[in-house]
Amino acid sequence: MFKGNRPYRWAICALAIAAPALLTSAPAVAQAGDASYLYGSNYYTQPDGGNWTPRQRTIPAAYEKVAQTASLALYVDPHSLAIAVRNLATGYLWTSIPSRRELRQEQLNSVWNGAVQSPLMVNYFDAYANSNMGSFSSLGGQVSAFARIPGGFTSTLYMPGVGLRLQMRVTVSGDSLKVGIPGSSISEYGANKVGSLLMYPFLGAVHKADIPGYMFIPDGSGALIRYSNLPNQFSEPYQAQIYGHDVAVTGYTPSNINQQHIAAPVFGVVHGVNQNGFLAIVQNGQYNADIVANPSGVTTNLNWVSAQFTMRYPYFQPTSLNMGGYNTFQQHRINGSMQVQYVFLSGQNANYVGMAGAYRSYLAAQGVLHRLAHAQAHVPLEIDMLGAEMTPGLLWNNVIDMTTFSQAGAIVNSLEKQGIHGIEVFFRGWSQGGLTARNPVIFPVSGSLGGAQGLAQLQKVLAQKHVPLYLYANFTDAYGNGNGFQKISNAARDVTNQIIQRQAVPQVGVGQGGPFGQQNGLFSNLFSYYINPSTALSIAHSDIAGWRQAGVTGVAVDRTGYKLFANFNPASKLTREQAAAAYQTMAGQLARSVPRLDWYSPNAYLWKYSRQILQIPMSSSQYMYESDTVPFLQAVLHGYVQYFAPFSNFNADPRTSLLRMIDFGAYPSFYLTYEPAWKLKNTPSRDIYTSRYSDWKAEIQAEYQAVDRALKGVQNTTLQSRTVLTWGLVEDAYANGVRIVVNYRSTPMRVGKTVVGARNFAVLGGKS
Repeated sequence: MFKGNRPYRWAICALAIAAPALLTSAPAVAQAGDASYLYGSNYYTQPDGGNWTPRQRTIPAAYEKVAQTASLALYVDPHSLAIAVRNLATGYLWTSIPSRRELRQEQLNSVWNGAVQSPLMVNYFDAYANSNMGSFSSLGGQVSAFARIPGGFTSTLYMPGVGLRLQMRVTVSGDSLKVGIPGSSISEYGANKVGSLLMYPFLGAVHKADIPGYMFIPDGSGALIRYSNLPNQFSEPYQAQIYGHDVAVTGYTPSNINQQHIAAPVFGVVHGVNQNGFLAIVQNGQYNADIVANPSGVTTNLNWVSAQFTMRYPYFQPTSLNMGGYNTFQQHRINGSMQVQYVFLSGQNANYVGMAGAYRSYLAAQGVLHRLAHAQAHVPLEIDMLGAEMTPGLLWNNVIDMTTFSQAGAIVNSLEKQGIHGIEVFFRGWSQGGLTARNPVIFPVSGSLGGAQGLAQLQKVLAQKHVPLYLYANFTDAYGNGNGFQKISNAARDVTNQIIQRQAVPQVGVGQGGPFGQQNGLFSNLFSYYINPSTALSIAHSDIAGWRQAGVTGVAVDRTGYKLFANFNPASKLTREQAAAAYQTMAGQLARSVPRLDWYSPNAYLWKYSRQILQIPMSSSQYMYESDTVPFLQAVLHGYVQYFAPFSNFNADPRTSLLRMIDFGAYPSFYLTYEPAWKLKNTPSRDIYTSRYSDWKAEIQAEYQAVDRALKGVQNTTLQSRTVLTWGLVEDAYANGVRIVVNYRSTPMRVGKTVVGARNFAVLGGKS
């Protein structure tokens, strides 16, 4: 039924030609000749439309009211299990199936007509490993038991067409609806085996653009799929695995350059911006679930979004070295419960910023997020430095020193003399042999950089300046076999029991000349092995002792926070959920042992242990069906966790990236070396093409001062609203009354009495 993504991206949105009416009383006026349609691409966010008057919907006679809270009323048809939820504050009715009028418009075939009106959709494998799609209706579904319980109902469903029996539990509490399947209730009969399930996938579905609004998906920083009446341009839906694809079942494939990651288990729907919406949180089963979003025109003219829970993965079983083999699937299903919580939103909260606020409240209630106590005098600046890197030699590898410990201290001194505050240093390649030589064996400290004594002196100097120093760590990749790491026993294995590995340096352009054509072959035998998460936990425990002895006060962990995979080694099997639990245990141990612990791009299950988040995504994947990029992750975290944008010295459009940092509330980062980057041309870090501090000194100062001026007044407050006044002109309003207007356009824009310069910003209502 569902296929993978094709990374199509559009440069110009066809809808972005005519400027809409503004949603603010303060006029924004563009100067003549400004190409405003450029800001309608899905790299930006579109202006929202005006208000919409919902049609009054009545609850069908077959539905029974089974529960009510102060906010919601829940109704169900006991025979079909179709549900309806009434928002008592607004009177708006949410239903699990489209209205009769929408169904008449659709003229669906019998298969899809049954699917749209079913509480469950099922993907299953037959005895020949063929994948099939069915629904509760098409599979001869029967409700064999139905009972009311406090807050809702429970029902036993039997589907003889696939040989599946399970129990569904539906309840309301406060402003939320919970839909779940207890793992213990699932049983299978016969030759067919269930691959995946979707529960009430058409809850909130919209026919074309009959209702204005959008679907929200957590692609990268966040993306919207706006409802449209335009002819279908898409052949497949959005589908991506929560927390990234599992290399243990899908294999390692280099990602598209702009393909983004799902870091949070959420999705959402809006019916009329600032009118009605919901945020869905995948609570149970999230580690083996996908977010699936079908725009109008993909299979049906309905827009719908749901979580798809995987119970078995398909895979290719090789039988020979020449790629012979056959397609099959996991015989043993993934055990565990599935549950989605729908938080209903109305009024000014019925938008993606309101969804972010609801998710933030949910995480705060769980103790995952904690409000920042106070703001610093200035915003922080992330400075990553590369110490040493390896390069192949005739008989053994050599080392290129790029930044010694004393040179790192000199860079910090220079930055402070420029009036830059809030510096935080993250040091990579500090081990003997360089960045990619020995991991996971990280000690001893590189002697050529200054040794343990030089590192201790750097820590002392920076501590006197109140500049934190973090040592870089990676508990996911082992480079080569040896140095205490044995791939046979310590590497993770995939579903076919093969060691999971990747080429440490992608061999792009080999034999094709060009700048990399002669160099890629240098590393054709350098492989990175994925470390078994249980082994990674023991490695981290060992490293803690080394850091304590060295007096290390800060650690920053890369890749482990966002690379989640199962391990099928028969001697040390782990599911993805168990692997995540191992990483959480690791994070807890590190947090208790090291005063400062930061993570690069961590998944949501590690946010509790993230003092700061490095390299937060600042874009969506910009697939063709995505109409907007939005700062959902940033809106969740702002005021609770500090976060930094990707390295500014690698930006193709520095000014636009700076404005996006200010718009998204992110702090700047740079990846620097003391020596020129050309020295890295024969190393695994050859993709660092510009990093010498002296080349970036002036740019760092200018960018930091701009971001500090914009964001220092909103460090510990939350984003309340984000309004696109017109194409390329955005106003961010914070809870403390500060408003920041960002003008991406190439001409000045007026907002009220303030003129915001071309490709510039203005801080209103607070100190600049």
